Amino acid sequence: MPVTPSPSSLDRTHIPLPPNTEIYLNLHGMHTNPSSYPNPTVFDPKRWVITSPSSQESLRPAPLFFAPWASGPRVCPGKKFAQVEFAAVLGSVLKKVWVKPCKKGGGGGEEARKDVWRCLRRSEPRGATLKMMDEVWLKVERR
Repeated sequence: MPVTPSPSSLDRTHIPLPPNTEIYLNLHGMHTNPSSYPNPTVFDPKRWVITSPSSQESLRPAPLFFAPWASGPRVCPGKKFAQVEFAAVLGSVLKKVWVKPCKKGGGGGEEARKDVWRCLRRSEPRGATLKMMDEVWLKVERR
């Protein structure tokens, strides 16, 4: 049975968590926090631009709490385009090469193939990605 800490035992730097706890970011809350973004609900592209006294503009670095490839109301408007572009590039690369399982340091064969299947069976889907539980080595060769 997990131990629930009492509120008095908690502080902002140490929060005890039971084993195998999953933590998710509140992306909407992160992007609409007024201490991070003044007027966070107002569309203001200029918040990302620094104008020098000589009227030269440059992009302001993104703060640590900025997740443009996230999801929800603040999802990156170019995300879908980038995903399609990635698939197109990957497809054009895979037309020219073979990707084969191998052992660390070289060599392949049936044992390397079994390693890949074992890893895939132990891995977990995480949305559109896969959380790999083991190390897998792949060899890329020209067709």
